[in-house]
Amino acid sequence: MREARFVIRKEEGRSKPWCVEISARHSETGKRQRHFFATKEEAIAKQADLRDGRRKHGETFRSISATASADAVRALKLLEAWPKATLLDAAKEFSEQREKENRSDTIGEILRAYQRARENKSPRYVNQIHQVVERLSKRAGDVPVATFDVDALEELVEAESPWT
Repeated sequence: MREARFVIRKEEGRSKPWCVEISARHSETGKRQRHFFATKEEAIAKQADLRDGRRKHGETFRSISATASADAVRALKLLEAWPKATLLDAAKEFSEQREKENRSDTIGEILRAYQRARENKSPRYVNQIHQVVERLSKRAGDVPVATFDVDALEELVEAESPWT
């Protein structure tokens, strides 16, 4: 890895004349940055801090946005309840759960399959099933089965009974 250059220069006529310039390639924002200081010592300290961070953390140093960094800190706080879990483990688990949800049948599909399986019953019973399936499908038909739980069922039933 090529050593990052954080150039220090003096700009006359400014209240803080000493500038540390960070190229876009090495900036956390992806744009060129300039930090101004009153003394050369402050500028050198900032330059040393930037170089030290680059050496410790490699190319990813300062390349993660401030928002993503703050989110990562909050996520790590949540993971403290599970000492052996890492942020990468959590991201993988989240990704797997979303994939499972995407592959899951919806409530509407399950209800229609149930309805088709009962088509050979009495016409009155088939009609009752049809009415219930229609009402439930309107309220929760597009909800993946993988995300449907007791709370969702209670909310669905309490909103208005599908049988009334």
